[in-house]
Amino acid sequence: MLYYVDRFPKQSTVDTLVIITHHHHDHIQGPKKSFKGTVLTSHTTHRLLNLPCTVTPLDYYEAYQTPLLTIKLVPNHHCAGSVGIVIHDKSTSQTIGYTGDFRIWDKTPSAVDDFLQHFQECHILHYDDSFKDHQHQSAIPTLAETRQHLQRVIRSSTKPLYIDINRTGLEILFKGWRHQLSVSFHESLSPTMKQVLPLLYPPETCHGPYKISFCHDKTLADIIPQCTACYLQECGKFPICFHNTPDELAYFLSRVPSHIKLVPCGYSILKR
Repeated sequence: MLYYVDRFPKQSTVDTLVIITHHHHDHIQGPKKSFKGTVLTSHTTHRLLNLPCTVTPLDYYEAYQTPLLTIKLVPNHHCAGSVGIVIHDKSTSQTIGYTGDFRIWDKTPSAVDDFLQHFQECHILHYDDSFKDHQHQSAIPTLAETRQHLQRVIRSSTKPLYIDINRTGLEILFKGWRHQLSVSFHESLSPTMKQVLPLLYPPETCHGPYKISFCHDKTLADIIPQCTACYLQECGKFPICFHNTPDELAYFLSRVPSHIKLVPCGYSILKR
């Protein structure tokens, strides 16, 4: 059985599996309308993507069974609905893990081990090393610095902080003070996004004094001149990263049990 991770193959059969770790555009490349197999992903990613092919959304940690494989999805806090993957090959008794794009945020044994526990049975662990070079170290703020900056910007502005929908990973930054936010959804959003985002930011829990507004990234060129504060990673206003810094990655790897073979993968794609 062929399976692909974060890529749609040019040729497929009804038995082909594609596993999507999250909704970012660089992880859903390839022909989707002509795909004949089944897509596995989380419920949130399924709602965000609304793919034109057969999708089986899975609960976190749910075991999806095929004659040859057992597949589980593990939440990894990269963005809304993002997951790592654990795949057990019944024919070889080998288990392969993939962290997906991820950031541990809190460099403590408990935070790292809580994530790693789901990969304990793996023989091989493919891990995201997107920012392994130390030139990135000083450019990526910590979780505390990011939260402090966002709070400062939001509280100092009388207009909404505009956030494009690809930054839905920000819910991890708003954790603990979401009740202080008043969330709105810009008219540029697709009908699907207008349905999904309120599930992530329920209006009944987001009616505080500080305003944020989600919009489609293509509309930001029009919005930015009109607002006193905005957030978009590409604008250079303030870098917010959902990948590990080199030091965070090194700490994560130091906690991986010695029986697991580590394979860096960056943005590469798994195919079996």
